[in-house]
Amino acid sequence: MAYSLNNTTQISKYDWFLDSASTSHICTIREAFTEYHPLTNSTICGIGMAPAVALGRGTISVNFNVNGKIITHQLKNVLHVLEAENCLLSLGCFDECGGHVVFKDRKCTLYGKKGNIVGMGTKQGGLFLLSARAQLGGQEQANIAASKHLTWDQWHRRFGHVSIASLQRLELQNLVEGFSVDSSSIPSNTCEACIQAKLTHKSFPSEAQNRSETPGECVMSDIWGPIGVKSIGGFYYFITFLDDAKRYNSHLSIQQDGSSGSHQATC
Repeated sequence: MAYSLNNTTQISKYDWFLDSASTSHICTIREAFTEYHPLTNSTICGIGMAPAVALGRGTISVNFNVNGKIITHQLKNVLHVLEAENCLLSLGCFDECGGHVVFKDRKCTLYGKKGNIVGMGTKQGGLFLLSARAQLGGQEQANIAASKHLTWDQWHRRFGHVSIASLQRLELQNLVEGFSVDSSSIPSNTCEACIQAKLTHKSFPSEAQNRSETPGECVMSDIWGPIGVKSIGGFYYFITFLDDAKRYNSHLSIQQDGSSGSHQATC
């Protein structure tokens, strides 16, 4: 089956979903096939209201983004269905190849034969959208004569770290002239600048949780100076002392030569 999400999440024919109902991998993009065998009179059900035509079958390479690392998989016997709204990775085919999938906390993790992680995805509106893009051989040849298309991450930085969903809306509605995206690129969810900007910390408590109970056991001190302009008393440094138990506070003013001057104490 092929899917469309709600208006809050825009998807395209380049997006990949993990599908438990499909018996074959499905790709909508002819340029993604490195090996292609045309089919005649071949239809499949579940794509729309009417049976969809499978134009061909072949091999494609798909790049998966796994925590910022690109892992490439070669998928064979992939059906080319132009009418599909997006690409589908068949869970049944993946299982037959020795892989398995773990679902947890609205995420799916794909494991290979050796138990290593080979792909990831997140739940979007009840469906699992994979962090994957098919390699487009035809697009690489066209880019030699055409202007270079920027990746989603490059546009993300150029637009001041706006969300990927907003960028997809710009592309879908053609709101910005010259906004050309490398459709084979995979949006990253690990932008360091965005992560640091959204970091929060707990507020400092109004009082310390651990206080000394014995006078003189813990005394905190701080020094300020030298000041650029000599004070009225001729002092250049100012030292404070604070007893943690009794909150007894005293301060001492010091001359430039190190001799002490005025001394005050408060409780």
